[in-house]
Amino acid sequence: MDPGHELTDTTTDEDGDTSPVGREASDGAPDQATESPPPPTTAPATSAAGLESPDAGERTLPTTSDRLVMYATVHGHVSWRNSDTGTWLVQVLADVITEHAETETLQEMLTRVNAKVADFKTQHQEYKQQPEVTHTLRKKLYFFPQAAVDQNP
Repeated sequence: MDPGHELTDTTTDEDGDTSPVGREASDGAPDQATESPPPPTTAPATSAAGLESPDAGERTLPTTSDRLVMYATVHGHVSWRNSDTGTWLVQVLADVITEHAETETLQEMLTRVNAKVADFKTQHQEYKQQPEVTHTLRKKLYFFPQAAVDQNP
């Protein structure tokens, strides 16, 4: 069993057989966990006829261009939250964006977030978390583009 889960109860099926039921990880402290869903493996199927357009010009982009997805944790692991202050990822993401949005790209800020969340530990120092970022961005993404221009004349 995944160390992020603990067995807490049993369930009984129609035949009267019992089996253990898992619960999200908790060490009794205000830290709680939520399991990460698997990342998508493919884009939805689309017919080629629906993609052709006579006015598309010579340059078109794949439908998967310019996407960015941040997962609170890697697949198969749990995402921790404090019942008083919220999830580790959202706490750090808000702090980093507030402090660095005027001068850094989104990718740079998310790298900071990854590093900071990886330094967190549960109250009893047993569990950690590692966010994951995947993207198909083709350019740097700034929240305040003019600030980036002013920085790099």
